[in-house]
Amino acid sequence: MGRAAITDCTVAVFGATGFVGRYLVNRLGQSGLKIKCAFRGDEYDVWPLRQMGELGHIKPIRFHLSNPDSIRQIVHDSDVTVNLMAQDRKSWNFTVDQVNVEGARMVSKACVEAGSQLIHVSHLAASEGNKSDFLKSKFAGEQQVRESNPEAIIVRPGSIFGQEDRFTKAIATFLRLPMGVPVLGKGSAIKYPVYVGDVAEGLHQIILNRDTIEPGTVFDFCGLDHFCVVFPLINTK
Repeated sequence: MGRAAITDCTVAVFGATGFVGRYLVNRLGQSGLKIKCAFRGDEYDVWPLRQMGELGHIKPIRFHLSNPDSIRQIVHDSDVTVNLMAQDRKSWNFTVDQVNVEGARMVSKACVEAGSQLIHVSHLAASEGNKSDFLKSKFAGEQQVRESNPEAIIVRPGSIFGQEDRFTKAIATFLRLPMGVPVLGKGSAIKYPVYVGDVAEGLHQIILNRDTIEPGTVFDFCGLDHFCVVFPLINTK
């Protein structure tokens, strides 16, 4: 990476070590932005992010969902906050709702108190009546953000693919099954997957042009028609 332009903008990224977070930090680092990489896992996961920006511009900060003060500490003095936190299944420490709903509410509230512009990343298929607990929780989290912070910008990406994704890995797993790929839902489901680099660049552009975007705007990120995938795939047998 070449030398980046230096800016006074500070961005706090929750979920910086995640799939989309790593790409976003890389984009922001190239623009010379100062980044607070909020993480709640192993510190070794955040070390590679230090190389994505100018010396001293990327600062890893540990936080804990059960400690609201640790969230306030990260959001404090941040011009923009991006919430990429998401959990699709219960872990040893937290449930899906604790991360996707309660976590979103705490980050949103901290942004209001600190005067930081919030960009909350939800999901294109998030809805109250969805059968998926993950998508229902993402919808509930989005509603929590809307209630506590009406000026927050909402981003709803569809299924994301790229290196180390779960989208194409799931397809590859089915293709390796000895009985072939199962056909569910009469094969009528269609997805428009979006590339992770495009999602990161979209978030990057929102941050850079936030002064020209109306507060409370909702952006839907999805792939083009010629990238559509019909689910489930036809049986290979």
